[in-house]
Amino acid sequence: MNCLKLFFLLLSLTTLNAQEEPSIQATFTIIGLGDNLPKDYLYVSNGQALEIGRIAPNYRSKPKQYNGPETFSLYKRNPEGDLSVYAQAEIPQGMSNFLAVLIAESSDTGKLILYNDSTDAFAPGSYCFVNTTPHRIAGLLGKRKMLINPGESAILKPNVAANEYFGIDLRSEQNNVWNPGFSSRWRHRSSTRIMMFLYMDPNNPTSILAQSVPQHF
Repeated sequence: MNCLKLFFLLLSLTTLNAQEEPSIQATFTIIGLGDNLPKDYLYVSNGQALEIGRIAPNYRSKPKQYNGPETFSLYKRNPEGDLSVYAQAEIPQGMSNFLAVLIAESSDTGKLILYNDSTDAFAPGSYCFVNTTPHRIAGLLGKRKMLINPGESAILKPNVAANEYFGIDLRSEQNNVWNPGFSSRWRHRSSTRIMMFLYMDPNNPTSILAQSVPQHF
């Protein structure tokens, strides 16, 4: 092998290794939604497959470190022992702290949504409403108005003092009619931030329900 061929061979190997090197360093937590969540999830960091641990609708996992490509992937282990991609999403540029929300669509595939989980974007005392329904949702958080399109989210903070009570009232739009939905009273905790996942009531097609997942500081 002459020197020129050796040079290009080494160059190609160097380029391949550079492409495989981790490009994102981040901290993340994860919440799962749905009835088909597999028990054993894994993710790859620093080239190693690591177990996620418990994933549940009302539980935010402990913080985990990620060092890998911009495409964040969750894997499940097949009966044969190999891994297959269950869900994946692109990490937005500059996002070093994210919440991964996994929506189980079946036992074989899911949808992954990443949210900026820094306290600058999602401050303590705030509520992040995530609309998982196919309808627009409108309502009040105390006196603050909100309108959330399907698949979108909104972060609001109630305009009340710490430990005071306020109401959350939500309605869904179906066939140009706004139907009564979720309604409750809450006490404002300035040191707690809460994810609020909004979904259709399986027993009432015109009503919505909410699943809250708090995080205390």
